[in-house]
Amino acid sequence: MSDALSDHGFDVAAVQQALEGLGTLPVVTDEDRRVVLLAYLTLLDIGLKQVSEEAAAPLRTQRAGFQEAYDRLFGSQDTVYLSAGRVVQQLADGLGRDLHDDTLMEQALSDVGELPFEETDTDRSIAMGAMVQVLALGAAQHWLRGAGQDEAQPPVTAIDAIVRDASASMEAHGLDLQHLLSAAERVSGGEDQDGDAVKGGLLELLGLGLLRQPDAGPGLEPLRDRVIALMADGAEEAPAPTPAPAGDFTHRVDAILGQYARQLDAEGVNAYHFQEAMTLIKALQTETADENRALLAGLIRLIDLTLPRATKDVSDTLLVVRAQLVDAPDADAGGPLTADEIRAEWESVRADAQARLEGGAAVEPVVTAAVLKLRALSERLPDDHPESLQVLLQAMFVDFVAKCYVPTSRRGSSTRGTTWRA
Repeated sequence: MSDALSDHGFDVAAVQQALEGLGTLPVVTDEDRRVVLLAYLTLLDIGLKQVSEEAAAPLRTQRAGFQEAYDRLFGSQDTVYLSAGRVVQQLADGLGRDLHDDTLMEQALSDVGELPFEETDTDRSIAMGAMVQVLALGAAQHWLRGAGQDEAQPPVTAIDAIVRDASASMEAHGLDLQHLLSAAERVSGGEDQDGDAVKGGLLELLGLGLLRQPDAGPGLEPLRDRVIALMADGAEEAPAPTPAPAGDFTHRVDAILGQYARQLDAEGVNAYHFQEAMTLIKALQTETADENRALLAGLIRLIDLTLPRATKDVSDTLLVVRAQLVDAPDADAGGPLTADEIRAEWESVRADAQARLEGGAAVEPVVTAAVLKLRALSERLPDDHPESLQVLLQAMFVDFVAKCYVPTSRRGSSTRGTTWRA
């Protein structure tokens, strides 16, 4: 780095070249990321002392950005970034000690949900990333406890074979990021692969990697981000923000339910698969009132598939949720709302949900009702609404859906059916 600066007389081009060099350094752990950010700041400090005042302006802007990132991620021991990472590492360590402890994942989801995330894109990204890592560890736990660990049985699918190969490699040689990411590419590569199967395979690979090296979250971010993209149903790859035909949306709901029905036939009622299917349906992006109704019907069908095989306690919880879904508000009711009216409506919904939870209500119907009411609000945007209003509503929705993963026993709600939250 210093040689490059000396060769160019400490000009801006030399500083930028050195910055690009830092960008090629591997970042596997949080400590790697912290050290690289400090290196960026040190390099820019050196450059600012040597260049002219005019040339210093863009470097100061860059430095301010790196300083902001450093402060946000590592400014104290209790930033939400470090705190979320510790939750994931503690879960991985706990599962490494006892793969059969079913309370660990629930506790991790609760701990992530109670972190003081702010209403910013960065914090929402950190929250979603941590949630996906926790779900991935749960998927790996399920895989290791099931058929994936039974070497006497042949792989059920090509994806299962890839996951087995990656698991065996990590068992023999430890975590090799390039090998694991290559396995992820093979899982994603088949044009005829079922989307849910691909997502499941990627979650298993991500979880297995975290189990092997719990502090490798940053290095596994490419795999984590691919899972998030699939959960968003390919929204990033959509060529244009045009609404999908109602039949196409219904087909996506049917695909999720079909996958769940196959899992139900193969394994019986499984809390992880139920939660995964519920999350996938809720994550679908709705554009019209018909799609909102199709989503609602899909949630009801998911419960109806589960009820005949569920225990009495689980059935009691699901019946309460189902009744709430049946009584959900129709998106067609009411005229367009302004930004202030949407804020007021949502604050009323959130306050009502909080009061019911603090009064001891079960979490499932309360959360489901709030999510459905927010979806109904989205259908009452005026045709000429500004983009900022759509962003506001999306932010509220993402924030609340993230909390759908989190059991709320610490807030005094009923713990019955915590695993079966909707």
